Amino acid sequence: MMIFIVAVAMMVASCSTPKSAINDLESLVENVEKNRKEFTEEDWTAVIKEYSAINETLKENEYSEEELKEIGRLKGRYVGLLTKSAVKVAGSQLKTLLKQFEGGMEGLEKELEISSKELEGVAEGMEGELEGLEEMLEDLGSSLEEGLKGFFEAFEEK
Repeated sequence: MMIFIVAVAMMVASCSTPKSAINDLESLVENVEKNRKEFTEEDWTAVIKEYSAINETLKENEYSEEELKEIGRLKGRYVGLLTKSAVKVAGSQLKTLLKQFEGGMEGLEKELEISSKELEGVAEGMEGELEGLEEMLEDLGSSLEEGLKGFFEAFEEK
């Protein structure tokens, strides 16, 4: 039994080559790129754990300059996709918050018998602020993505 366990451990270790870690990272990035719009919170948790495990494997190996460039490119794509998705989630949450705020204002109006015109003014002001914040988040996501592209392009040139 002990020989079997050692043999299986050696087979697993031999499968974990430096190139297989790069292939695993590439597969993960392609999966995220293809399916991120349908990912649940649990899916994102699994993806982040898988990325961490791959990253640890990458740290254990030595790579050529070309392989290091490829790893950097793949990591840049991953971070860009993760950032894009996080910004979209934040925007969606802002929209939800805005709807809740509108409902809260209606409830407040009813309970306090405040004029609807007074509350509409407050709600419109808040709506404008939240929409501006949502636009800022989208711009930030785009800027981060562009910055990361530029960074990795410059990194690849050097």
